[in-house]
Amino acid sequence: MSALDRLDLLDAEPTRQTVTPPASFEYQPALDGLRAVAVILVLLFHAGVTFVPAGYLGVSVFFTLSGYLITSLLLLEHARSGRIAIGGFYSRRLRRLLPASTLCVALVLGARTLGHFDRVEGLRSDVFGALLHCFNWVTLAGGGSYGDLFIGGTSPLEHYWSLAVEEQFYWLWPVAFLFILRRWRSRALEIVSGLFVLMSITALVTARSFGANAAYWATPARLPEILIGAVVASWLASGRAVPAAARYAAAPALIVIAVLAHRWPSDSGPAYGGALPLFALVSAALIVALQVPGLVRTSLSVRPMVAIGRVSYGLYLFHWPVFVLLREHRWDLSRPGRLAAALAITAAITMVSYWCVEQPIRHRSFTVRRTAIVAAATTAALLVASVFLAPEVTPFTVDPGVAEAVAMTPVAVEGIESLVLRPDSGIDRDDTDLRLGAPPSRPVRILLVGDSTMNAVTIGVQLWAQDHPEYAQVNGVWSPGLVFLRSGEIVDERLRGFAEASTTIVDGAIADLVPILKPDLVVLMTTLSDATDRRWGEDGDQQVGPLDDRYRARLLQAYEDTTAAFLGAGAPTLVWVVPPVPLAVPLDPEPVVPERYRVQQDVIREVVAGAGPRVDLVELESWLERTRHLGRDFRPDGLHIFEEQSAELADRYLGPWLVDRAQIGG
Repeated sequence: MSALDRLDLLDAEPTRQTVTPPASFEYQPALDGLRAVAVILVLLFHAGVTFVPAGYLGVSVFFTLSGYLITSLLLLEHARSGRIAIGGFYSRRLRRLLPASTLCVALVLGARTLGHFDRVEGLRSDVFGALLHCFNWVTLAGGGSYGDLFIGGTSPLEHYWSLAVEEQFYWLWPVAFLFILRRWRSRALEIVSGLFVLMSITALVTARSFGANAAYWATPARLPEILIGAVVASWLASGRAVPAAARYAAAPALIVIAVLAHRWPSDSGPAYGGALPLFALVSAALIVALQVPGLVRTSLSVRPMVAIGRVSYGLYLFHWPVFVLLREHRWDLSRPGRLAAALAITAAITMVSYWCVEQPIRHRSFTVRRTAIVAAATTAALLVASVFLAPEVTPFTVDPGVAEAVAMTPVAVEGIESLVLRPDSGIDRDDTDLRLGAPPSRPVRILLVGDSTMNAVTIGVQLWAQDHPEYAQVNGVWSPGLVFLRSGEIVDERLRGFAEASTTIVDGAIADLVPILKPDLVVLMTTLSDATDRRWGEDGDQQVGPLDDRYRARLLQAYEDTTAAFLGAGAPTLVWVVPPVPLAVPLDPEPVVPERYRVQQDVIREVVAGAGPRVDLVELESWLERTRHLGRDFRPDGLHIFEEQSAELADRYLGPWLVDRAQIGG
């Protein structure tokens, strides 16, 4: 095997260790050990292990290693032949990366035909983004926000964003670097270093100008982490000797990586603000330190770490679809036993891929032309297959005709016909199947206001009202992540942007919809956003969560104010829904903390208890739990209620309950 093959990213064969310039660069087992550290961080992060909320930093380590190894490969080839065979470089990249990548996509499509991932909206677009190496841009172009979760499930290809960033670098860097070597060979180090500084500034500007999503997913914002690896390779190629004392920097660098993975938050903080180039400097320092013998290099070179590192690409590729699939079946991967099983499944798929697909293809003697033809044909075949095997998921909406047919008509005059009261309604609110009594003298007018979960509930009630037009007329307004607690800054950037839309929805319902539509009862519900951490200026910008008494007091006041506002606007009856505690939150690696949601539930109960007979509550969680124990699951992904479940919820419980409550309170 040539030195070029030994240098190839994730393509190493064991040989002796040396510390020499790239002209004779040979395999370094410690770098495979470092890959093992990186992939372990990512696996634990995606499993929801709370000890590493910033395990995504493992991806940054991969980026820097990639830049270092690829640039070293290019420098070695140029030093030996005075040229870089661009076609040969691309051929090696395709033979190394494409087999496992396309196999993973094919397995996902196969799982889709078996009924899995059927709630993933845009899976076909995800397949296109994964196969065409532009997943990060597809995600950003599609909004790429937490709000997407309110309609669909978690994409099993979500992790392809990082592969897309690296592959875009692979396509551009050989040409750009060859140009630098031809024009400014003696100044290559300075030019590459300048590019790193320039792109680091770009990363900061991207974060400030375009927000956290762009800072994390956009290629220009992530290139500095790869370019600093190129800087290290260029520095070593310049003939500078790595001092023996550099080995003392290895342990501190590794500790910094571990500490930041533990201390940085999962969904906000420096990583989303353009600071990842600074973190990449730590990874670069560690790579330099591993060039000389030392304790850390020896530790990372042990056989188990090297073995994990050598298959880290496959582990990264296959773990995420496995994790998503297991979570569809309610596996809590933060539990050691479940995590061990998930990792065992991932490892088994990885090894089959490595020995049966990746290794045979990598060692075949394909010409550049043949490699390109096979790669193009394989990609095209999967793209065509995705059209048939990944049908688009219809967003969770009700037919406009249904919504119009069951909607209330505005009431321009004061007062509307009273309902016939039936104090003895016969409704047993603890029953899992409620029955309708005789129709009221006119349909009950119901207005539902809330977040995406309320939108799902509304659709079910509308469908139910279509079948029972003599019982109810229904209108609903909603906003993703709607909040009734309007004060304080939401810490989670994925939810923060919903606050302004929430204000518009709630104020509009109070000022316009209630006076014009004159509903018999208004129903309110929100789930995630009023149980997430916030900062208030009066607390010195300290992060405060629902378990803090200050948070609870503000939530109580906000819910009392909301109740008073709707009653003051003319709502005869107000119903608060006690939202069910999520069993899981898609794409959130951290496990659900039920106590946070219990605070919100208790606040609702306290508000209702002190508000008088015009205010009631629906114990939705209690009903969902009773039906779950009877074998019916209304939240397939642990959070969302989908079409079938929503319609059944309205038919069996919520529709009769709301009609009954309006009559009793009329």
